Amino acid sequence: MGLSRRQAEVLFWMTQGKSNQEIASILNIGHATACEHVQRVYDKLGVDNRHAAGEAARRFFYARTTTDPQGSRLSAGSFPAGKNGRRR
Repeated sequence: MGLSRRQAEVLFWMTQGKSNQEIASILNIGHATACEHVQRVYDKLGVDNRHAAGEAARRFFYARTTTDPQGSRLSAGSFPAGKNGRRR
């Protein structure tokens, strides 16, 4: 996919239905910074909206689970922590 760690975190929160403002709050970044990360995610995935970004992420992870079952298993530790350090 070619996303940075932060962009992957932003994509995760996008797929959880979070707004740009909520993502900014969770990741303790500015609203404009969150918007910039969202736009870069769109650009890298070749999409222009949240729904399409979520679908691209699902296709990516589905492909990994069907071709590489050892390396693609997700655990609670795979999800980004919020600003308070707790996993959601």
